[in-house]
Amino acid sequence: MARRTIKVYDSYSFIEKDPIIDQMRTAWEDSGHTYVWCAKVSGLSSGTISNWFGGKTKRPQNAACCAFMGALGFEHRWVKTSEARVLAEKIARKKKLTRPRRTPPIRLQ
Repeated sequence: MARRTIKVYDSYSFIEKDPIIDQMRTAWEDSGHTYVWCAKVSGLSSGTISNWFGGKTKRPQNAACCAFMGALGFEHRWVKTSEARVLAEKIARKKKLTRPRRTPPIRLQ
């Protein structure tokens, strides 16, 4: 019978740190790379990465997160969710129901 291993990751509340730090830590732990390797490939300093995971940085910059995750083989994409699609459809229907007011032409005498 094959044994299964369950990985346990640190988690924390959003008040203390941005949730992206947890996602980056999970990706980093799964990759098996060191801070130094990730720093060289991403162009960040190893101190920056250490500050993220050590708790000194509460909200990392988006460009730094994208560089770090790119070094681990992840790609940043904007994905439209079904919830946003429903909201967009509601707004579009509302705009169709309300017609713009016509301003009467100005007559010069």
